[in-house]
Amino acid sequence: MTRKITIASQKGGVGKTAVTINLAYSLRRLGKKVLIVDGDPQGGVATACRLKNLNSKGLVQVLNGEQSLVDVIVPLDGDDLAVIGTGIAAPEDIVFFEEQALARKLGPLFEGDLSAYDFVLFDAPVGVGAVTRELFSISDSFIQVLNCRAGTVITLAKLLNLYIWIRNNFNPELKIEGILFNMLNSSSVIENKIVKQLKSRLPAKLFFDTSIPFADVFEVASIKALPLEKLKAGHRVARDFMTLAVEVDTRKHQFVGDLLVGDDSDFTPMAEAQDEDSSRATLQHRDDIKDALQELCESGGFYGAVVADEMGFPLADYHSPIGVDALATCSSLLGEALVKAGSIIEMSEVNNLIMDINGEDKLVLHRFSMLEEGYVLVAVCPQDVDAIGEIGLAAARIVNSLS
Repeated sequence: MTRKITIASQKGGVGKTAVTINLAYSLRRLGKKVLIVDGDPQGGVATACRLKNLNSKGLVQVLNGEQSLVDVIVPLDGDDLAVIGTGIAAPEDIVFFEEQALARKLGPLFEGDLSAYDFVLFDAPVGVGAVTRELFSISDSFIQVLNCRAGTVITLAKLLNLYIWIRNNFNPELKIEGILFNMLNSSSVIENKIVKQLKSRLPAKLFFDTSIPFADVFEVASIKALPLEKLKAGHRVARDFMTLAVEVDTRKHQFVGDLLVGDDSDFTPMAEAQDEDSSRATLQHRDDIKDALQELCESGGFYGAVVADEMGFPLADYHSPIGVDALATCSSLLGEALVKAGSIIEMSEVNNLIMDINGEDKLVLHRFSMLEEGYVLVAVCPQDVDAIGEIGLAAARIVNSLS
């Protein structure tokens, strides 16, 4: 049976297209027949496969009735590996392509007979727009590609929220194939910490055992428009893609992602699925944090507050007047600013930041540590509130109750 998998990411620059192409070549080496579909208006797959040298027609021409889907399939290295490009040649083609996706006309192109292939890999555009929605709607599963950068990790919930929405409204059978760490620098303390934090937040089944290391050969492969297996310097990383291909082939949708199905604005169920030996007591005691935030707001005169970890994952909130995700993301950025400020003025304990919002209200950020990890409490209150004292007491209460 043909398996349709979308390769997706909510952020650019994570190597999504490289994953799509090299995974396809590796699956082909396992004896599978693979079709790559370029769903990205930027045409990353087309460029990487030198598709315009072979056929300039693609999905745009199928959508406007000029071609059939079969007519725009281009073989790569024999009949076991093929590709379909977007067919975008002009700016108006991009507009047309996205309009067709909004009208839900892209997905039905792939509801026909694709039994000639064992795998169809869709390279989705960056973000959570209409094209990604369409590809999710007709896929069996998706692979979430991440690099270990704060900006990528902070916005992870956006793609997972889209997944929940698609399951609830369009494709109840959509599964999470897995989260893949790509371009991972294993010697980086920060990246290893991000990996550790993510794996303590989310169910273990979500992550592939395989990760793809950072390597300069990716740039060489991009310039030469070749898969890694065809470059001598790329053989080591190509082996990692072979391991990933075996893992994809043998997973067979063992994890359907039901742990993530629920309120698509609340990702706390993910925390409940973490490993029992996780040291993150804060996630197991969200009610205690919320109680502290409630007391802060009701007795201290704050409008609302959020506690987030140093990567910007919200742990608990109470009546936040600003979107929880937005405020938690802000906490990560401002927390980094505090660390830099502390180094500049040679004071390690720079823990508070106050920002004027509109002349009447202010945003207050307090950084604190618990269980050898860093956290941030962000709150919004009127200008005349003694914010530093109240917010410090709330943080102390959280630490005392959970430590």
